Amino acid sequence: MIATKNTYIKSAYKTLQVIRQDEKKRLAYEAREKALRDYNQGMLEAELRGREIDRKEGQEIGQKEGQATGEYEKAIQIAKNMFAIGLSEDMVTQVTGLSSIQIELLLQK
Repeated sequence: MIATKNTYIKSAYKTLQVIRQDEKKRLAYEAREKALRDYNQGMLEAELRGREIDRKEGQEIGQKEGQATGEYEKAIQIAKNMFAIGLSEDMVTQVTGLSSIQIELLLQK
């Protein structure tokens, strides 16, 4: 009764009737459905693996950037301490590894 009201259900019902009557068609249909499910599952797993790889790479990059930022902050603090005890700009540049532009910006603050 529902099949008569909805064209999609009606079409599916007709296909089902044909498949029931012919064993070869039913087996071919089942094989096609299995292949589609296998393909979709493979694509899903590949996407999940790709996301995991991207996540790990992002974490590694973040850690490296965090380390670089920490090292920079430490160099800035050392430079401030060196200036506080009266050492020259050249000495601070040599010891901290900061560029002269970075030192100048630090002095302007």
